[in-house]
Amino acid sequence: MTRRVALLSVALFAAGCGRPSSTGQPGDRPDRPRAARAAITVAPNAVSCSTPAPRLLNSALCLCEDLHLVGRGVLVTSSDLLDAPVGVNGVTHVVGDTHFVSGLASWGGILGTGDLSVGLDAVTPESVSVVGTTRIGRDLVVGGDLDSVGTLEVGGLVRVSGHVSVVGSDTSLRAAGFQAPAAPPCACDPSAFLDVAGLVAAARASNDNARIGLEGVDHLGDLTLALDGGRFFLSGLRSVGRLDLVVTKPSALYIDGDLETVGDDRLSVEEGASLDLYVNGRLENVGRWTVSDSTKAGVVRLYIGGKDAMVQSVGQHDFVGAVYAPEAPVELVGDTSFRGALFAKSLSGVGELTVDYAAPAVPQAGTCPGP
Repeated sequence: MTRRVALLSVALFAAGCGRPSSTGQPGDRPDRPRAARAAITVAPNAVSCSTPAPRLLNSALCLCEDLHLVGRGVLVTSSDLLDAPVGVNGVTHVVGDTHFVSGLASWGGILGTGDLSVGLDAVTPESVSVVGTTRIGRDLVVGGDLDSVGTLEVGGLVRVSGHVSVVGSDTSLRAAGFQAPAAPPCACDPSAFLDVAGLVAAARASNDNARIGLEGVDHLGDLTLALDGGRFFLSGLRSVGRLDLVVTKPSALYIDGDLETVGDDRLSVEEGASLDLYVNGRLENVGRWTVSDSTKAGVVRLYIGGKDAMVQSVGQHDFVGAVYAPEAPVELVGDTSFRGALFAKSLSGVGELTVDYAAPAVPQAGTCPGP
């Protein structure tokens, strides 16, 4: 059976906030979601000192295959004024208003219609074809042909290996020799993927369940699940009613199976805590999942295992958290925002995508034991 990771239903990271006025960051749109505060550090313990999040989620958006989004466009920025790189190992094909506050590296080429802006370098070993207004803050590096109809502005150098056709632009371009990029931007060799299934299996054999009396959850009615630091394992989590997941210290929850809830569910991560959630199955919720206002960006990380997983979002959703799903295609219908990071197999759909990069929160330097 195909595993479906349905963010539209799970809404695991839904912030519950509206779309008020802009925060004034570069590349902002006037209706972008209010940014959750980012955590600076979290408390040190065995979980937070060994989390894979900094290694896996160090780009705002990374895709192993194509980015193909039609609609209002894409905004990738950082309210924390961090570098928010975008990497696409396939083709970048965007229609609408697309703004990358940092750089764009697209291994399969760039196709753009509308308003496309890249704050730093735009790099591809293949061709670029753009129609509309295109602005590149620094260098434009193109291994194939460059075709532009409309306005093309490049703040740095234009390094093109093939032919150049620029129609309708009054801006002079400064040409230089092509320099080929060294490698695809995203670590998409399967040997480099996080072994979610293996980690879940290890947690089955060794965990802290006994300390808090945690067993498989199959519950009718209100349920509170409190994680107070450590590694916890469930063969599945099914709940009908209200589910409150409260994390008071850095914790990891490993689920070998499905997470299914029906009702009004809430995730709360307290100051200094974090949640690394590993799911080797399906996530579905009928009802509403929200994240408390006190839950900061950078402390909730979701790792999805399995080649048959699919991430879907339908409607308008604002997520506070990072998603690592290198073997799962993401499909969007409507407007979706991430206050965190997204690493996926591919991304396609109709609507607007906002990724507001927040770095994974880890313990303060020097507080974790040495190797």
